[in-house]
Amino acid sequence: MMKKLSVGAKTVSLVSVLLALALCNISCSPSFDVPVTLGESAFPALPGLLAGDPIPVGLNTLSLPIPNGLPTRDTIEGYITDAGFGFVLSFITLEAVGLKQVELEASNGTFDGLTLLACTWKQAAVGGETAAPVDLGTLTSDDGTLGTDILLVPSNPPVDLLALMDNAATHDAGSLPELGIRVAGNVPNPLPTRCSFSATIKITIRIKLF
Repeated sequence: MMKKLSVGAKTVSLVSVLLALALCNISCSPSFDVPVTLGESAFPALPGLLAGDPIPVGLNTLSLPIPNGLPTRDTIEGYITDAGFGFVLSFITLEAVGLKQVELEASNGTFDGLTLLACTWKQAAVGGETAAPVDLGTLTSDDGTLGTDILLVPSNPPVDLLALMDNAATHDAGSLPELGIRVAGNVPNPLPTRCSFSATIKITIRIKLF
């Protein structure tokens, strides 16, 4: 009898949730934030410069490989399930995945000395065409105290992470997405050799019950 009551309670709970969703104008678009670990990558060197040297314009643009761990559509589906929507997954359409912010944390060394660090996402070529770089944000410090933890917020958030995910999954052979780093100020002492990356993404889904 207790088992039957438990199953009945779960059924009533499920029906209640479905009715609540149905009252949301038949369809609704909830959204939620998810922290994502993107992995670690080598930070590019500044060849020919010593710690404390001013960084000339000709050497202030660097390229950085994209760390492993960029979410896929399957990963996003897992985030949706983890957020409590797994029981209505068959009624869900993925509406948007926005990249709200990116965090770079020096695994060693420091960013102190830099007065500016700007980051763009350079998309890989698809069908021989390369889309424009995507702005990931800029951090500045007049006194060159950026520290060891860089938080970048796109100037026009949110970045469409779905487009970046699809680009990373369908790019031409021999063409890979990468990060573009622009810096200003003086060479840090010591300059980081490796950085870990994480992000906060915003997932928006549409639930249609009928």
